[in-house]
Amino acid sequence: MPQTFHCPACQAPLDYDGASIIVRCSYCNSSVIVPEELRPHVGGTAPAEMGDMVAAVREITALVRGDKKIAAIKLYRETFNVGLAEAKAAVEQLAQGKSAAFGRATVVAPPDTDAVLRDVRAHLAGGRKIEAIKAYRQAFDVGLAEAKVAVEQIERGETVTPSAPHDQAAALARIMSLFQAGNQEEAIRLYRQTFDVSQTGAAKAVEMLGRGESQLAIQAALAALRPTGIASDDAAEAPARAVRSPASCGCFAFALFILLVTVVPLLLGLTRPGAPLFSLWQRVNPTSPVSLVLSFGEEGLGQGMFYDVRSVAVDGDGRIYAADYGSGRLQVFDESGGFQSLWLLGEEAYIAGISASYDGHLYIVRRGQLFDYRGPDGQMLAEFRYPADRSAYFDDVAVTAEGGIWALSDTADLLVRFDGQGQPRQTIDLTEELIPRLSGVDRVDVDGAGNLYLLGTTSDFQGFHQRIFKLSATGQFLGQFGDSGEGEGLFGSTNDLVVDGQGRIFVADSWVGVQVFDNAGRYLYQFPVSGVAFGLAFDQAGALYAASNTEMIYKYEIRE
Repeated sequence: MPQTFHCPACQAPLDYDGASIIVRCSYCNSSVIVPEELRPHVGGTAPAEMGDMVAAVREITALVRGDKKIAAIKLYRETFNVGLAEAKAAVEQLAQGKSAAFGRATVVAPPDTDAVLRDVRAHLAGGRKIEAIKAYRQAFDVGLAEAKVAVEQIERGETVTPSAPHDQAAALARIMSLFQAGNQEEAIRLYRQTFDVSQTGAAKAVEMLGRGESQLAIQAALAALRPTGIASDDAAEAPARAVRSPASCGCFAFALFILLVTVVPLLLGLTRPGAPLFSLWQRVNPTSPVSLVLSFGEEGLGQGMFYDVRSVAVDGDGRIYAADYGSGRLQVFDESGGFQSLWLLGEEAYIAGISASYDGHLYIVRRGQLFDYRGPDGQMLAEFRYPADRSAYFDDVAVTAEGGIWALSDTADLLVRFDGQGQPRQTIDLTEELIPRLSGVDRVDVDGAGNLYLLGTTSDFQGFHQRIFKLSATGQFLGQFGDSGEGEGLFGSTNDLVVDGQGRIFVADSWVGVQVFDNAGRYLYQFPVSGVAFGLAFDQAGALYAASNTEMIYKYEIRE
């Protein structure tokens, strides 16, 4: 009989039938580790690999709560074989009690109630009430009003039992299920009942949920609906009542209201990321700066199928290369997405990055080593090595317009430029003397002028900050832009970056899709991608390709 638990990323109810230790969430598309107590045990023990992983997550959480973030980051990297920036971002998420993704799975550290309440009391003792409310709100995932009431109770010395967010989160999942099934009236009723808002407010909230907006954004919008001086739950409806007089006006307003809360939210819901009409809308949306022109792939191990596809590249003949991360499967497709060939590079290959040259060479970083292959048949030509006196475990690779190859090593704090014969011609030491407060780098790309762009992090007393660093071809630091956070030009969880022929920088961000900046680092726009975009690449014609955790490759035409 199926058992039910909740997705740690979105709190949606998940059914577990005992067939697998990882299940896919149909609401947020995360792959979720089944709780140990629900998994079947053989001979009294859980599968060793998953048991080790779950134990490591517990240890990482303990290290985070003990303010030992460096040790937590190190253990996270060793356990899940990820880059420094990804491990730092994950540990920061766990430190805030949020979900943290690794590969195809998601883990979550629940908030330490006692620690959070101590933190709130410390803020209050220091006269920092706003910070106390913010800390309470973030830890327990509640609205501003509820957080304010709780903090004021704590301020008065009263006992506070934080409300678990799971009930409201489960209600939100149920509301979304009703909405997607076309039952807007019931969705609005349930929202109003769960969050104690007006009819108009509930309709607005359900509409925003249909667009994929966060509960925090919804709470801010509902607060804006309440005019000053009106205390009723129906305050948002007061202005409309003040101007209603003729019956015809009332009928028109009612009809408009029904349209707004039914048809419009339904359309918005059907075209949001992950919804049935999302891909179609990306193809025809006249207001979008990009247009989806091709998509191919599905989950599996057959020809044209992917299992954890993370890297994509396109050569001068339009051949598309797509690589799974751990399985060692790299597939070649023609320019229309038709399957051509499959390369088997060995189990647990951990393909971290690929980059194709104009003349058909494909440079692959796997298990920290850099190889030169020739497409489309997959003949290995050479392994590029750095002198033995300085070990370099490579994380990414990028090809210049002239055919040079830049390889990035985060462990050695190094950039190495090889020529086409695999000889190292230039090195750049990535140190704090070059990039202020540098903490680590994960990704590299190069523009037509030879400037290098690095995706990495800095650190200071406030924590880690996701940045884009720009270097000249000779290794001179030219500046940095971006930061961690929510909003335009801020990064939630970055995965890759790529530069187009006009010098614009495209950044894959798990939270929003793809963000775009000009060559001076000014934010231009963003657009969503179905699922989470891991790897990005451009072809010679300027089309953008994205490898997504939906096990699909998406091709976009850039309109702006």
